[in-house]
Amino acid sequence: MRGTEKLSSFFKTTEMVRPHLKHYQVVGRETPSEKNANPTVFKYEVFAPNHVVAKSRFWRLMNDKNKVKATKGDVLSCSIVRDKKLAARNYSVSLVYYSQKCGYTAMVKEFRDVSKSGAVSQAYNDMAARHRARYAQVEVMGVKSIPDSQCRR
Repeated sequence: MRGTEKLSSFFKTTEMVRPHLKHYQVVGRETPSEKNANPTVFKYEVFAPNHVVAKSRFWRLMNDKNKVKATKGDVLSCSIVRDKKLAARNYSVSLVYYSQKCGYTAMVKEFRDVSKSGAVSQAYNDMAARHRARYAQVEVMGVKSIPDSQCRR
């Protein structure tokens, strides 16, 4: 009798599984200098487990896209973006991943979740499982909510 009580309590989960990634909005710029007294401010949305990794991801994007390195720049703010309403939605996650065999591969995947960060966490787990792609090799290009009628699968 005792064994079945433990087993039944084991399978009852009342808590929702939290995504391992959070949605961050990082704002930064090049450090003002005599050459450029009023530098352009850039804002990127990144998905990372904590604010340190989010800033690192931000500087990687800044270096790739705007040719600004972390040593020559400032982070103005790094804040978590919360979803307005937690409701089950379909999300389309467009991402690019790198493998040594094939080079860069772009794809769009659809996930059903209650938040953007949950959908992106599912995408990273899926990429790790199906393509052996690590976190550093995957770059999320965009996430958007799509209606049921536009779902492909």
